[in-house]
Amino acid sequence: MCLVVLLITPIFYARIAKKYLKELKEKGKKEQKKIKNYKLFEDFKADKTSLHYTVIFFLRRYWMIVVLTVMPRVMYAQVMSQIFSAMFVICYMASVRPYLSTFANRQELINEICVLAAAYPLFVLTPWVWELERQKEAGWTLVAFIVLNILFNIAVLFY
Repeated sequence: MCLVVLLITPIFYARIAKKYLKELKEKGKKEQKKIKNYKLFEDFKADKTSLHYTVIFFLRRYWMIVVLTVMPRVMYAQVMSQIFSAMFVICYMASVRPYLSTFANRQELINEICVLAAAYPLFVLTPWVWELERQKEAGWTLVAFIVLNILFNIAVLFY
């Protein structure tokens, strides 16, 4: 069932994006906010690469689900999968800048950098490091990255 969802969802979102672009061409880019039934894409630029951010968003999560279910005991693969997906999304966000707002692009980029920074201490939490003190330090580092990211996003809410 997971495989079916994994295959169908990105195709579904890609088709919706294609339909949205077609309707946007018919009405014009100035009418982007007025097009109904496409709330999923209203904050994105009206081009093909920007609208596929939602597909990348879901594919990244589904890839992590696949890695966790297929290789539940291979922690190295899980951590590396998280790091590579974060690096890919950071490169995508930095090059495409899919949101209409510059601030939203920067916020999403900072969030992804926090995800990438939080993934590195996970290596120390694997069985490779036996020293309990090092694992505690890595755990607190991970907690610090997560708290900083939460505080940043709360500050953005009140900005």
